[in-house]
Amino acid sequence: MLTDKDVNTLFTKSSVVNIHLIFHGYQSSIVSKFTPFFKRLRQNVPMGTFGTTFNEQKVVPGRTQYNEPLVELNETQFFVGRSVHRLRIAQDK
Repeated sequence: MLTDKDVNTLFTKSSVVNIHLIFHGYQSSIVSKFTPFFKRLRQNVPMGTFGTTFNEQKVVPGRTQYNEPLVELNETQFFVGRSVHRLRIAQDK
């Protein structure tokens, strides 16, 4: 188990020593859990991906586009800060 101090150190110092953390999980868990780890994670999300429309996610604040098409199976939403881009993943034929 990580202490609150450990979690804070992990998030604030890791990039200084060229360690970049990648977290994967269900959006509902990341948004709804209130442990120190998840609270800190929500405060420090510089970039990532999500597999839903912008309107359905709660990680990146911003303006909703009501006419946004559904995310296809070979697509993901990639964000850096508040800038969100839809990426299509190449598939073999």
